[in-house]
Parts: sequence; C-alpha cells; structure tokens
Amino acid sequence: MRKFILSVGMLCITCSIVESQTPIKARLTPIVAGIPDPPKSMDEAYNIAHVNGGGNPYTIATPQSLYPAAKAQIEKAVAQLEPEKTKTEEEAADEAVAVAAAGNAFVRQSPEMQNAMRELQIRFQTDPKFAESFEKMTEQEKVAFLQKWNNDHRVKAPSGPLDNSKDANIGKEIQEFQALSKKMQIWQQMLKSRFYNQIMQSDADAHRHIDEQEQQALAALPDITSGEYTGPDPVKTKEIQTRYLNAHLQQAKLKLEKDAKTLREYRTEYITGLANFDNELAGIKYGDKYHVPALKSGVGGLQKALLEIANDLIYCNQQITVNAANWHVKSLDQPTTVKNGKSNLISLLYISF
Repeated sequence: MRKFILSVGMLCITCSIVESQTPIKARLTPIVAGIPDPPKSMDEAYNIAHVNGGGNPYTIATPQSLYPAAKAQIEKAVAQLEPEKTKTEEEAADEAVAVAAAGNAFVRQSPEMQNAMRELQIRFQTDPKFAESFEKMTEQEKVAFLQKWNNDHRVKAPSGPLDNSKDANIGKEIQEFQALSKKMQIWQQMLKSRFYNQIMQSDADAHRHIDEQEQQALAALPDITSGEYTGPDPVKTKEIQTRYLNAHLQQAKLKLEKDAKTLREYRTEYITGLANFDNELAGIKYGDKYHVPALKSGVGGLQKALLEIANDLIYCNQQITVNAANWHVKSLDQPTTVKNGKSNLISLLYISF
C-alpha cells in the first residue's frame, strides 16, 4: 500500500508544472543571448536612462521602459508557451489524476484513489498555507498524512491482480520528468538566493546613516550675524551638504559596482545552466519522447519557467541602471548649488553695509 500512498505526494509535485502548453522544439539559449550588460559607471547609467528631449537633463526613464529590445525578444518566446486555455482547479486536478493513472494500475482501477488524489490536488492549489506546510513535513510525516487521507477517502488495497503491463515505462517517464523539474526548481532557487536577492537588497540604511551624519554636522554649526541675517554660516552649510552629497554618491557608486559584478555572474551562471537544460530537453525530444500527453505539455511549462529567469535578469538591470542614474542626476546640480550658496552669502554681507 505504501507505493500507492507515496504516489499521491509524487502527483502533487508533478502536476504543479503541467499545463496545456506546446513546447518550443529548439534551444532556448539563442533567445536570451541579447541580455544586456549592466552599466559600468554612473555616467553610463545616466546616458542609458536619461530621457532625451525637452531640454531637461534631470528626467530619468521608468525602470520598466529600459532595455525594450531584449525584453521584447524574451516576452515573444514566453507568449508562445502560454497555455491555450487556463484550467480551473478541477480541470488541473483531473489531468493530474490522469497522469498518475497512466503510470499506475492501482490508480487506474480504484475510483476511491482517484477521488482522494483529485481532492488533495485541489487543496494544494487553493490552500497555499497547506501546500507550504506539507512541503515542510518529513518523509515519515508525509506518509502518515497520506495514509490518513486515503483512509478518510475509503481507499482500500487492491483485492485482485493488477494489469501492470504498461506501468513500468509510464512510471519511468513520470519519474524522469519529475526529476528534471525538481532539478530545475533547485537551480532556480539557487539563482534567486545567490544573485537576484543580493541585487534587490537595498542600501537605504547606508544612505540613512549618511543623512544622520549630515544633520549632526549641520546642527553643530554656530550661528553668525551679518546685517539682518542670523543663522548658520551659509558657506559652511553648503560645504557640509556637498561633503555628504559626495558620500551619498560614493555609496551609490559602490552599490553599482557590486550589483553590476553580481549581475554579470548571474548572467554567466544562467546561460551556462540554461545550455545544460537545453541539452536535457533535446534529449527527451522536447517531450515527444513521452507517451503521456500531460508530460509533453509540461515540457512547455519548464521552458516558460526557464525563460522567465531572463526577465528577472533584465529587471535587475533596470533597477541597477535607474538607481545609479538618479544618483548621477544629483551630482549634475552640485556645482550650481555650491556657487549659489556663495552668492547668497555675498548678498547678505552687502546688505549688512
């Protein structure tokens, strides 16, 4: 009975990526070859993100508008892999049960088992907290849970001989597809934690610390009196503001350099991994090797997930570029600001006489 119980758990992992999609029967690596380099400097980031026209040097594009050619290339391929029809939870569960039944004689011959699988799959899809808690269970806990689930659904052990003539090959196909999808999921998680999350990590605390230092320095300035003016020395005020603006710019430069390096490593790791998955998908003839229709369309789901990582890379580059460009804009106005500060002081001194 244990093998039948465990098949439910296997089913839930498998069907989560099975959709009615037609695979692209070609390598994906050329599609993502145009992922752009990150900017090498804040000036380069500004030149990429600056909106031309209108004579305003301070207008920066929105992140999502950058690198449109590379994004369009990937989105065109992703669109080819979109399901022809979005399945309801019930339809997806029915398809998942059909996959399991194709590779297991007991499931084929047990309406109770099929019903138990169908209801469990629907719960996985509609109750994210349950799905998360199930994934965190140990193997022993999963077996105990599934045993109880089967008992509650009156699933009984087979009473007679089973027709297992087709099970071996179909079961092998399901296991092969499951192993490939699990391998890809682990790789995706590695890319996310090692690269994507690092780039998305904000440096707001570093800038907040600089702001606090600036406020302390400004508060420490003594007042001066010149004619009708009494307050902090405008020249020293502007010197402090300029010094800490430069500290902000240095922090932004460090973040750009760090994130650009991480993004280049991210892209290299992605292209290398994608090439390996291209080889594996070619090895199964992009799903044509399989006899179960749901597994064939599932290959399209794998390809879609692989291409969406390229969109993550472009998103990271957009954020990196706009962040650096916005800080570069602040530096453009710096000489004018300092000059104005000196002029204001001269005017105040002139009034005092």
